[in-house]
Amino acid sequence: MQLDDPLSDAELTELDDFLLSDIHSDECMILMTLHGFFTSLVIGPEWVPPSEWLPQVWGPGAAHAPEFESARQSERITELMLRLMNEIAICLEVAPEEYEPLFDQYEYDDADHRCLDAQAWSYGFMRGVGMRDDAWEPFLDSSIGSAVLPMHRLSYETPFVEEMPAEQRAQFAKLPDEISEAVVAIYRYWLSHRNEQVQQPVRRDASKVGRNDPCPCGSGKKYKHCCADRMLH
Repeated sequence: MQLDDPLSDAELTELDDFLLSDIHSDECMILMTLHGFFTSLVIGPEWVPPSEWLPQVWGPGAAHAPEFESARQSERITELMLRLMNEIAICLEVAPEEYEPLFDQYEYDDADHRCLDAQAWSYGFMRGVGMRDDAWEPFLDSSIGSAVLPMHRLSYETPFVEEMPAEQRAQFAKLPDEISEAVVAIYRYWLSHRNEQVQQPVRRDASKVGRNDPCPCGSGKKYKHCCADRMLH
């Protein structure tokens, strides 16, 4: 299996089920949050290595890391996450107009009033921005810095949507539709401004990553002493 192979629907379900399982704490990101998180890392100003972002997936501290059933399960989940991140990166590199965030739907008032639930995705996106706050400042201060506002608002204001006046609520419901365009605008901005160490797709053959091989995260350590060990403890 190549790490630039997109996830099948079954594999997305597999990853989703794992993130929702009882193997880790309630602080673990769900699939939509993970997709938003990876998107911000992919399009952002600096490359963030897996050794930094992986612990953030599980929760705010080391104590939230899951107790995997086996090294094989750990490697499988790592593979699925890397491939999901690569899928986002490759889509934006090759066909940015086809990029789509991963949303759900929610209802308010009654079944006739529905809008895309972009809170979890947006929260993940802002978590990714938070990993490099200082590096994002040039974009936020630029003429298109407002592109991040839909993600910011959806991340923090969605719980209060039912309290909004009808007109404001209708406007708020349109914010998810602005996200794909915003992501592409941010991606294109950083193409000419970002650090040379960009978040590039990892294109290593996953089947060749043994416990004694160099870790795919680029730390220089053996896999068994890096990401594999980190996820098992």
